[in-house]
Amino acid sequence: MTSEDSVLKELFLLVRESAWVTARKLGGGFDGGKSLVNHYLYGFEGLLFEKEGDRPPYWRVISDDAYDKYLKRVQAPKARGSGPVASHPEFASHHTIHDLAPITLCHACDTPIRPNGMCRCS
Repeated sequence: MTSEDSVLKELFLLVRESAWVTARKLGGGFDGGKSLVNHYLYGFEGLLFEKEGDRPPYWRVISDDAYDKYLKRVQAPKARGSGPVASHPEFASHHTIHDLAPITLCHACDTPIRPNGMCRCS
């Protein structure tokens, strides 16, 4: 597990415990502060986190097991040596947001590519 993976897991657990919490409140527990927290919250919005409101947005996890589902979807294709998750037949059918929508991973940084085409390395 990389340090980025551990930050994501720690953030997921904190948000899950807090429910409807702001990035400012969460930022005190991380070296990167609010900026780092926002990076992960917005980067994994719709996959792990959901927000309500805008000024400030309040965050919660999509489901208690969303992180475990995310890990299974990211790690299973890598273990078999296949391409992006979205091309895997098991995930080709339509899923609801609670089942985690199909994702595509960046080949360079191995993180989800968001709808705007950006990932962690872009």
